[in-house]
Amino acid sequence: YQRWKTGKDIVLISSGTYIDLESYKQANFVPEGLTIDNGKIVNEKTTDKFDGFVIVYATGGIAVANIKEQKVNITCNGQPKSYDIKNNTFDRQEFIACAKDVEATTFQTHLLAFKDQPKVGLNGSQNKASRRFLAACKMGGVLYHVIVHTDEEQTLSQAALDAFDFLKKFKEMDEVIFMINLDTGMQNVFELYDERGNKRNDIVGKTPAEKATNLLVYYYE
Repeated sequence: YQRWKTGKDIVLISSGTYIDLESYKQANFVPEGLTIDNGKIVNEKTTDKFDGFVIVYATGGIAVANIKEQKVNITCNGQPKSYDIKNNTFDRQEFIACAKDVEATTFQTHLLAFKDQPKVGLNGSQNKASRRFLAACKMGGVLYHVIVHTDEEQTLSQAALDAFDFLKKFKEMDEVIFMINLDTGMQNVFELYDERGNKRNDIVGKTPAEKATNLLVYYYE
């Protein structure tokens, strides 16, 4: 990351997806679920634990699919394609080949809201922790990416419902297209910079960036 960020103006960095527990114990730090980094395969196995599948295109656009209920859409060679990456091995391999070609980044995580509806119930895990979510929202026809962060220790379900209400009622977003979870457990990296490139101190993670196993980065060049 330190080498990569040279010449880029960083807006924020955050820990991204979950790390497989066994790989964490062995210090291999392999993300859990189908993970591709700019077209490079990191983990080619899907997991049933997470229904949110995230595609970050080389252009910076983000798309999310609910792989428990739908196929994954991706554009290859200018043509839209749909793949059942969860249940169809051939489709998964075809998707991976396509992601390599377009240098896409992918990962799996909890899908907390989708198509303007919460996707959680209050009967989930009762473990409490600080929480951080990434939401794509629309207001007045404009698309916004919103990071919602709380240091208050809450269950994932309650924090997600509170964040959804915050976006809809307090921020008055017309639509929450999706909201996904960002890991604050095994790693809790977060750095935010102002318009002058100075690091802010009001919202910070507990894990130094040097200890990150994977990062979601917003930047411009």
